[in-house]
Amino acid sequence: MQPKAVERTRVDVDPSALAAGQHHGATFYQHQKFFAAVAAGGPVEVSAHDGLMAVAMGAAAELSAREKRVVTMDELGF
Repeated sequence: MQPKAVERTRVDVDPSALAAGQHHGATFYQHQKFFAAVAAGGPVEVSAHDGLMAVAMGAAAELSAREKRVVTMDELGF
């Protein structure tokens, strides 16, 4: 079995989107979709709980890297 290789893909992003948000324009597109959902009275793609869990996972990953150990979500109160 061959080891996995790093694969890089270049994705062109509209310069105005890059200027309007973070994460290579992702924030800009997330705001557009959120606005469209609110304006149409429809559901949003990402819930507040989803956002909270994303932040918690980022905090766990940062702590894990800093302390060079496994960090569980239980440790963070989740």
